[in-house]
Amino acid sequence: MTWERSLITIPVYQKVGDERIREKMENAWGSKLDTRPGLTVTEMMESSLAGRVKGLYIMGENPMMTDPNINHVREALAIWISLWSKTSS
Repeated sequence: MTWERSLITIPVYQKVGDERIREKMENAWGSKLDTRPGLTVTEMMESSLAGRVKGLYIMGENPMMTDPNINHVREALAIWISLWSKTSS
């Protein structure tokens, strides 16, 4: 599975639904990719609040700076911080 399942981990955004691009990335990574596009960062926050996201790993972006609703992000990230605190102690 790729970040947001949309191949955003490469320098130029490329659509996972494009068979030619997907095949190129599958060959490079040695793994099959999902054909469905994933969630945007704002959709991930909403899905976290709704309990639909099972894990969250943030790298290279600060959702507190990029999401238009900082309070929404704060609430969503608080869920993950709370879970992490309980499992790491």
